[in-house]
Amino acid sequence: MKLAVETFTTIIVVTISCILLSSMVSVAAQESDAREFFNVARCDIENSEYDNLVIENCINEAKSRGYKLEVEDVSVSEKKSTFMTMYYEVVLPIHKIVGVSSVSKGRIQGYAR
Repeated sequence: MKLAVETFTTIIVVTISCILLSSMVSVAAQESDAREFFNVARCDIENSEYDNLVIENCINEAKSRGYKLEVEDVSVSEKKSTFMTMYYEVVLPIHKIVGVSSVSKGRIQGYAR
């Protein structure tokens, strides 16, 4: 009987550990995707010489992916520059399993120069 209780307890602990670990990996992947999109959008804006059409396309693409991208022109004299802020949400998978809706919000800021 003692062996059955120990085995059952071990299985429960391993299962909970796997769920928590997979949740951490999922959150890291969501944050990485957001950062990657931000970097691609920044490079696109820089390579287009700050073209308004490209900026609008980046904002629309961000919206379609569930992000909110804000681009502010902060150019000084002849040196073009924009300040970019992107807001994103991270869904915690462990809360989906339990049935609680929880969303964590993140923000990435940077300059396109």
